[in-house]
Parts: sequence; C-alpha cells; structure tokens
Amino acid sequence: MSLLRPIICTALLATLLGACKTAQFTGSTKSTGSSEPVPTPNTIDTPPGANPAGPTGNVPNTTPGTTNASNPGSQTPGGNPPSGPTPNVPNNPPASGPDTTPTTPPTTTPPTTTPPPAIVTTPPSQTPSGPVCAPGHHGLGARLAFLIDNSGSNSTTDCPSRTAQSTTNGQTTYVCGGQTNRESAVLSAFDILAKFAADNSADALGASQLHISSFPSSTDPYAGYVDQTASWVQISGASRGTIADLMKFTRAPAGATPYGAAMTAATNAFKNAPSDGRRNVAILVSDGQPTDRNPAAVLAQANALKQQGVTVIVLDYNGAPETSVADDTKQMQAFEASYSVDPRTGKPNGNHWYTSNYASFGDYIAALLGTSTQPALAQSMTSSGSVISVQNSTALLAALNGLVSTSTVACTP
Repeated sequence: MSLLRPIICTALLATLLGACKTAQFTGSTKSTGSSEPVPTPNTIDTPPGANPAGPTGNVPNTTPGTTNASNPGSQTPGGNPPSGPTPNVPNNPPASGPDTTPTTPPTTTPPTTTPPPAIVTTPPSQTPSGPVCAPGHHGLGARLAFLIDNSGSNSTTDCPSRTAQSTTNGQTTYVCGGQTNRESAVLSAFDILAKFAADNSADALGASQLHISSFPSSTDPYAGYVDQTASWVQISGASRGTIADLMKFTRAPAGATPYGAAMTAATNAFKNAPSDGRRNVAILVSDGQPTDRNPAAVLAQANALKQQGVTVIVLDYNGAPETSVADDTKQMQAFEASYSVDPRTGKPNGNHWYTSNYASFGDYIAALLGTSTQPALAQSMTSSGSVISVQNSTALLAALNGLVSTSTVACTP
C-alpha cells in the first residue's frame, strides 16, 4: 500500500540517495488486484488474527516464526562526536618598519586546535562504500534488525522473472526467477558493516550484529512473521553466505502487510539485548502501507521500542504520485467487505476487519492512512517522524547503504 507523509532527508543521505522528495504525498503500491490477499469468505469464521500467531483486539498480533541461521555475538548505542570547525589559520604578523620609535611587539592568536572528524567519508571508488574512522578513533558497531516486507504486492514491485504458482479465490501467488532487489540491498548493507568490522577488528565492539525477520508468514498471511535468523548474527565475512541463503525467502512473496507483526519481531529481538554502548536500530523495509486491523496497537509497540532506546526507521520503496489514497482505501474496503458479510446469506454478520476501538471504518482508515491533520501510522511509528521513501525497489541498495553508513555504526575517541 502507499505512504502519506512528509519526507525528510539529511544532506548526507541526499547525496547518497539522490534528490529528496519533499512535501507530502502518497504512493500506490498495493493494488486491489492480485497483490494483497483479501480475506476470503471461507475464513470468515476464523478471524485472521485469531490463530496462534497472535490475538486480534487491542493486543498486537504475533506469530513465532521458523529460524534459518544462528550466530550470536556481543552488542551496544553510541553516537559520533560532533566534528569541530575548521581550524583557524592566523594571519601573518605585519612586517616591522624602521626601528625609530619603541613599539609594542605584535601579538598573534595561536591557531585553534580541533579534533579530526570521527568518520571520514570513503572515496566513491572504494567498494563497498561506508564509514571509515579517523586516526585515533575507535569503531563502534551496531545492533541492526531488518524487518522485511514479503507481502504479495512484492510480486509486482520486486520480483524479477516471476512465474505464477497458484490461484486461490482470485488471488495469484508468484515465484521470482532471480535475486530480488531486497536481497541485493541487504547484502550490500551487510558488506558495509563487515568492512567496518574488519577495519576496526582491534576494537572490542567494532563488529555489528544483524537480525532479520520477514512478514507475514505462510501460516498466518495477515498477522504472522518469520525470524529468518534464530538470534543475533555476528557480522563478518564468514557469515555472509548464511545471510545470502536466507534472504532467498524474498523470492516467494505472499500475504498482507502486517506492520504489527514486524514490530512484534523487533520487540522479541531487542528484548534481551544487552546495553553495551552500540546503537539499536530497527529498519522496516516495505513497499507500502500496513493492513493491520488495529493501528493503535501497532503504534504502541513502536513507541515501546523507541522508549527502550531502539531507533525505528521505515523505508518505503515504492513512492508514487499523490493519487493512491483512494486505492489504499479501496483495498481496505475489500478487506472489510469480505470480513463483515456472511458468505452463506450475503448479509452483514456484525463483524468488522477493524477492531472495536474504532467507531467506524472512517475512523480506522484515518488511523491507518492519516488525514490532512493526522499522520499515517507508518509515519508515527518512526523515531524521526518521517518515512524515508524511494521511487522503486531498484533504489533500495543506495538507500540502505546510506542508512547503514549514517544511522548505525559510529566512531568514538
């Protein structure tokens, strides 16, 4: 689905990503066609959130997932010391004239001493690009959780050489025939962090840790998630093959877009993370707006993470013109219609897709997609108050490289 929010880009991130999009706009990413699974009549008696994946109501949904990799390590949040101003170079003292009158020797101001910047930008020709600690500084890795959207709409937005697998109740699932842009972007980000760890191997906390979860799950396409890594993986060249293999899950997109499941995965990942000084960062990577039944519960989870010191970032990779709020609303109307009508009689059954804390469908849509005076859920979830948006999935690699370089690792004196 689309995103509605102002986009704020830092100067450094703008350099990496290209021109920033400004003002507020929405993008069409979740069409009402075959991309997102609309709840089907044969599931009316079993609400999507009522299985072991998690409760519906006001409690966030969760589905414990399968795991594919394990390699725990040590962890910590830190920051870069601000770089000082450029040292002042004093003017040369004036040349002395004939010594006819006693004069006071000219005074000079000693040059201002400024510590070197903590992070030096890597030359563009160096691959992979990334931060480099200045001499005398120590590398401080990060604890980074990637929350990867693998909903059905990715069959349109990020699925090369796709082939149809099956069609059920009008919904077609696809398998991608090659590496997705989400795979490439995560592996590139991994390479940056691995190089940073190698460059700072003498520093006890120079290596970063990575956790990857995907949402939804095959067992719960509306509220589930899968922990692709069993625990935190210590980033090094030796673990790259493991990450490359598990990221192939992106080649079989299916299901809805439950941001709540992503927040549950992040909550569980960071729950027992030690406080060792490294930054804790959760990056939710999605091609559009969430489809959660209870936006308030999702926001509560995101706020709890932020209160625990986790930086929450939402990266949307399908920015589009400001014409899609209606499309997003239509999709959720289809969810509501399928869920609220008894398939045996064709009459309303008293159920709603949205939870009981919303008085109407309009109130629910306002909480999910936002209004002219109310931010959308995705925007409210972030630590910055803004969603980072790129035009399509091919721009993901540069976007993640920029985020990893500027918002995760650090250099300390």
